[in-house]
Amino acid sequence: MEKSIFIRDTGITVVEVLEELAQGYNCDQIVSCKPKLSISDVLGTIKFAADVIDQHVTSEDKIVITGEIVLRAHNRKVIDLTEIRKKYPRAYEAWATSEDNQLVDLFKRGHRIK
Repeated sequence: MEKSIFIRDTGITVVEVLEELAQGYNCDQIVSCKPKLSISDVLGTIKFAADVIDQHVTSEDKIVITGEIVLRAHNRKVIDLTEIRKKYPRAYEAWATSEDNQLVDLFKRGHRIK
């Protein structure tokens, strides 16, 4: 269920105003298209967004990583490679071109994973 944050009793959401700002509209243009809003409402929306980011987003300099972590994009799963590499030292490393070529050659000669 999507929750929306509305600006006062206008029926206009914070996200709507932020999207218009992101598209390049200035405060005056937004207010002229949405007469229920005031310049203060638009500026308040920007302040609200800044406060949310400040409270809920951690800056890179405050993140402490004790092991090696990789973010796998296909399922957005965070994996700690420290433990995996104890068993498989080269896990998630890129292969050298010679290794790729060797693998292709083995496949062409009929070798399979088993």
